[in-house]
Amino acid sequence: MIKKGTKPGSALQVCWELNERNEKREIAGLVEACKSLDLASGAALMYDQERKLQIAGVSVLVLPVWRWLLLDNIPELSGGCDT
Repeated sequence: MIKKGTKPGSALQVCWELNERNEKREIAGLVEACKSLDLASGAALMYDQERKLQIAGVSVLVLPVWRWLLLDNIPELSGGCDT
């Protein structure tokens, strides 16, 4: 979790890759964190995967960690995955 002041700003999940063995577990944890923190979206940081998911009302941006490190702000995390 990344905080903005004293409030949660973003929820992040980090793993090497999503595959059929771990995707449900990795994304479920992120979605649960977003819901418990009252966040509309979160990001899953990977080695080289990139896609957008909508799960249980939560927008999930799957993003290579190098791309996330280069960004100042990820608009998708504050307002959904509509870019």
